[in-house]
Formats: sequence, structure tokens, C-alpha cells
Amino acid sequence: MPHHAFAVHPDEHLADRGLADFAGDFAPLTGPILDLAGDPAWLSACAGTWRVMAAALADDRGALLASAETDLPGTWSPEGLAYRRRVLAAAESVGRMSSRALDLVAAAEAAAIAVERARGRVIEEFLGAVAALRRASEPVTVPEGPPQPPDPERVAAVLAGPIARVRAILRALDGELEPARTLLATLTVGMREEAGRLTRR
Repeated sequence: MPHHAFAVHPDEHLADRGLADFAGDFAPLTGPILDLAGDPAWLSACAGTWRVMAAALADDRGALLASAETDLPGTWSPEGLAYRRRVLAAAESVGRMSSRALDLVAAAEAAAIAVERARGRVIEEFLGAVAALRRASEPVTVPEGPPQPPDPERVAAVLAGPIARVRAILRALDGELEPARTLLATLTVGMREEAGRLTRR
């Protein structure tokens, strides 16, 4: 994650910078959620696709098993027995692929929940920081004399907490998503291997 330092110019009244500029200061922190972690709706759609795939593979497995049990002429001949063994082995491979697709469904759904939860926490931190920033950027009243401009160091200190918490949220999210990434890589390789076995039979 890129390091982000919030710079404040002493002669700049932060209240005039606006919410859009402040959002820009947080962009390097929220970027990993928006760009790397994935959109919850997209992750849920992936889960739906894999669920359909798992069901289709389960149907294929059932069809293969039924085919192996079909009473055809020559079923018990050496050739027929070899055919049955190939079909049953193919059914096992398809069954494993279906199971792995269901594992992908679970991983995608868990990732979607984790991303949505992290986004909500980041938004809470963002809104809290906006309110704190506005309070900190108000002119400072003194017993005698005109109001003084806000202290830039005080403003930076107000933002330090939310920025640190957002970074912690993103680190935690990355840790939550790592098992899903590992599972995706493992299952992708496994499904390719199973598909290769099927084509070689």
C-alpha cells in the first residue's frame, strides 16, 4: 500500500478546500478496496456463476453414473468393463470439479461480505474525519483580538487517527482475502488437472 502523507499549507483555510479535495487525500487509502479487493456485487455474481457450474457438473456426474449402469450388450465383456471403469473415473473427476466449484462459491461469498464490511467501516471513518476536519478548521477564538486561523498541526493530528484506522482496515481486509486468493489459485489448477484427465481418457 503506498505511503500517504497529508500535507497542510499554513496559509490555506481547510474549510475552503471542500469535500472533494478531502476525498482526494483519502484516495490512496480507499483505492485498494475499490480497485484490488473487487466489487461486492461482482464477487456475488462470480459466486452465482460458480454455483450454476457446480450444479451442471453434478448433473453431468449423475449422467455418467447412469451411463455406467446402463445394461448394454457386451457390458460384461473386457471392453465393456474397461468402458465402465473409464466412465466411473470420469464421474469421479467431474464430482471433484463440482465440489471445487462449490468451494469457490463459498470463497467468493465470504470475500464479498468482507469487502462490503470494510467499505462500510471506511465510509464511517471518512464521514467522521470530515466532521472532525470542519471542527478543527474553524478559526480559533482568543480572549483579546481577532480570531486566529486554525493550527495546521492540529488539523493534521485530527486526520492522523482516521488515516491510520483506514490503513488498519485495509490491512485486515487483505488478510481476510488472502485465503480466498490462495483457494482460487489452488482450485483453478485442480480443475485444469481434472479437465486434462477427462480429455486423456
